[in-house]
Amino acid sequence: MSSGQMCFGALAWLVLASGAASSQQTYPELPNPPIIMQNEYVVVQRMHTFPAWAGAHTHPGKQLAVVIQAFTVTYKDSNGERVVNYKAGDVFWIDEITHDHRPRDFNGMVVLITIK
Repeated sequence: MSSGQMCFGALAWLVLASGAASSQQTYPELPNPPIIMQNEYVVVQRMHTFPAWAGAHTHPGKQLAVVIQAFTVTYKDSNGERVVNYKAGDVFWIDEITHDHRPRDFNGMVVLITIK
């Protein structure tokens, strides 16, 4: 089984195991990422990076991010600042959190899957 099949298999399990309602991700200082798919289980958004602070915002938890194009980002939260380099193919879970972030480049792309 390929890593892509494993990723989508894990997503299917998360969708079936989930019960809480969530909605699309929004950012106070940026245009809202477009919804590319939505149903009763998930909201899928495509986000292109550009170097600007998103504004302090909350992620509701139950979110899976899939990096399509690599980028570097600075995160700022109650623990200070940190820099993270993401590679194409990286997949990470986003727990409930309030923070701000600023990508350092224009060419990154992430697909954000919010489980309802």
